[in-house]
Amino acid sequence: MKRRILPAGLLLIIVVLIGAVLYGNGNYVVYMLTYIFSFVFLLCFAVFAASTVLEKIVQTVVYALILAAQILFAVLVMRPADGTEQFFDLYRLLGVLIVLVPFLIRQVCFFQHTA
Repeated sequence: MKRRILPAGLLLIIVVLIGAVLYGNGNYVVYMLTYIFSFVFLLCFAVFAASTVLEKIVQTVVYALILAAQILFAVLVMRPADGTEQFFDLYRLLGVLIVLVPFLIRQVCFFQHTA
């Protein structure tokens, strides 16, 4: 258990730093690229996982639907609010949190513990 604390802590620090940089310097295009990168990352996990073909297809479809929702959020909510600074801060924070949604779905729905 103690062997997992250091890598998990470092991963958490990296995720927080990436989120802070994305919040501080990102526009809606950068958010869309981040969403696409996380989709490709999780798609590789799904394709190369030791699971059945049906499970791989379901995971891919779920990740694609989440990606579509993320891009719609960036285009329909973040881009029009780019001029108003007060609302754009809130939308940037939501955009950073939405990046984590597919990883949360992976942990809750698709991650299988092996004993």
